[in-house]
Amino acid sequence: MSQRSLFPLIGGVLLVGLVLAVPAQAIIIINSKNADLVPYSAGQVVRLHAANLGGPDTRGGDCGFVVDWFQPDGTPAQQEMRLFVPPGMVQFADFFDPRTPVAAHRVVRVETVLSPPPDDGLPPGSCVVQFEVFDRLTGRTQYIGEPNILPAAQTAGQ
Repeated sequence: MSQRSLFPLIGGVLLVGLVLAVPAQAIIIINSKNADLVPYSAGQVVRLHAANLGGPDTRGGDCGFVVDWFQPDGTPAQQEMRLFVPPGMVQFADFFDPRTPVAAHRVVRVETVLSPPPDDGLPPGSCVVQFEVFDRLTGRTQYIGEPNILPAAQTAGQ
């Protein structure tokens, strides 16, 4: 084999190795929804942390979230969840698929939509969502996603 024909082959092998070695994360906006692709493997739990950064002494209201979990093909992976996070508190929602085969790598698409405040309620404070993937048996964190901050000015008009 000539040296010229080896360069594309080596480049292709390096590219495939790099894609498989680096964890994937993408932030996608679909119809003003915050959608994230979160990687996980067999025995791992995907946890969505939802925090309301407002303190109890400030005039911020609850952060309400609707959380939908989808397979990459768009079919629902788990039933919709609703979280209501009071100021200064954190809540979470978990996704676990016991049918994932050993050594398989999967991706779940998570859509989080900030619910509008009730008519008589206060607009929410700054709300943050962040993903964590951890091993179900050992509890060791395998992946932490970038936090998505939803400022009060942006969320009040929804």
